[in-house]
Amino acid sequence: MLFYRAVCFVLRIILFLRGVRFYGRKNVPADGGMIIAANHMSGWDVVIVACALRRPVYFMAKEEFFSRPFIKTLFKWLRAFPVKRGAPDMKAIKRALELLRAGEVVGIFPEGHRGKAGEEQEPMSGVVFLLERAGVPLVPARVYGTEHFASPRARPGIIIGAPIRLEDLTPVAVKKDRRALQAREVMTRIYRLEAG
Repeated sequence: MLFYRAVCFVLRIILFLRGVRFYGRKNVPADGGMIIAANHMSGWDVVIVACALRRPVYFMAKEEFFSRPFIKTLFKWLRAFPVKRGAPDMKAIKRALELLRAGEVVGIFPEGHRGKAGEEQEPMSGVVFLLERAGVPLVPARVYGTEHFASPRARPGIIIGAPIRLEDLTPVAVKKDRRALQAREVMTRIYRLEAG
C-alpha cells in the first residue's frame, strides 16, 4: 500500500507538470466496491485513471506482463492482477469479484487493447458479467490525448462520468446477445462523456 501511494504521488506530480486535466472526480464513490471502466489508447491511460482516483485501483493487466519475475513483482506491488485476453478468464473474473465484494476498486479497459483516438472498438462482455455478479456501480471514464502524450501540443486528460448500475443499461430481450450489447452501451456512454 505504501509503495502504491508513493508511486501515485510521484506520478501525480508528473501529470500536473504535463498539464493533465481531471474532470468529474466528484462522481467517484468515496467507499464501497466499484468498477472504473475506460477507453484505452496508450500506456499512460492506466497512470491517468489511477491518479484521477483518490482510492487505490486494482487493474486487470494482460497476462504477458507477468511472465518476467521483476515485472510480475512490480505489478503486484502496484495492485495489478493478470487476465488472459481473447477468451473468458474465470480466474481473473473470480479475483475481480473478490475485490469488488471486499469494497475495492477494480479498473478495466473493456476494449481489451489499445485503439485509435475516438475509434470505438468491440468491448469484452466480461464487464457486464462483473456488474451482474458483484452488484456494484460502474464508473465510466473517457481518457483523451494520451496517444500523443509526449507531444507538447497534446492536451491529455480524463472525464469521469456518473456511476452506472446494471439496471441503468437498456434491457435486452435476447438473452444470448444481452451482455455483448450492454457492454457496447457501456463503451458508447464512455465515448460520449464530455467535460462539463
